[in-house]
Amino acid sequence: MEVLPADEIMIITKHGVIIRSSVSQVRVTGRIAQGVKLVNLDEGDLVTAVARVVPEEEGEGENGVAATETDQVEALTDE
Repeated sequence: MEVLPADEIMIITKHGVIIRSSVSQVRVTGRIAQGVKLVNLDEGDLVTAVARVVPEEEGEGENGVAATETDQVEALTDE
């Protein structure tokens, strides 16, 4: 999924934790070098979805609500 500095991302976990963060707040050097941790997961929790939140002026949807692009994340488990 490609994101722009003006975008936000939402991360949703199996246990119902939702994190919304501005892409501009994520350090670019961390992304390039070794990655960036965006969410701490409790034992047994998994990331179930990641969504790109598009600014209203780019992707305004019905009733002025910003549009989202959602990518399902395949969870890797030992089950």
